[in-house]
Amino acid sequence: WTDWRYGLLESSTLLCDSANRRNKLEKHLEQMLTEVDKKEWGAKYEISSIKMLQLALIEQWNNEEEKMDFINENIGYDEFRKKAIDILLGKSEYSEVLALCKEGQQVDKAYRGLVAQWRKYMLLAYEGLGDTTKQKELMHEFIYAGEFSYYNPLKKLYTREEWPGVLNDLF
Repeated sequence: WTDWRYGLLESSTLLCDSANRRNKLEKHLEQMLTEVDKKEWGAKYEISSIKMLQLALIEQWNNEEEKMDFINENIGYDEFRKKAIDILLGKSEYSEVLALCKEGQQVDKAYRGLVAQWRKYMLLAYEGLGDTTKQKELMHEFIYAGEFSYYNPLKKLYTREEWPGVLNDLF
């Protein structure tokens, strides 16, 4: 039910073609935020979902600076961290991507899937920086964790002469 409700509200953000409609939806979203029981297990998900709807309105009506301010205010939610990282990757601001990823790993250390996701973003940043040493380290870790899709990209980072020794270490 929750996902359907947020899906419907997301559709309504597209219908906010006037300031009056936008204000009405913003008030409703603010009301929803106050009604979330922060003690329930799904509260973080609900708050994040509502804030993502607010972001959709901001993206539609506000400028880039206000959008980034809102994203940064809510960076503690993984969806906002992902958005910020994607934007920074698009701007080739790799050192900032790495900082957000490292912070994300600390914040989400109890969530293995999120930590893995932050590490994959780190790999993209290292690729952008041209840091092959860090790329190799991460790809080794991914392969050891069973993500064999990194085998060929890892192989490309080594010379023909180096690869047999690396392959032996992998096995």
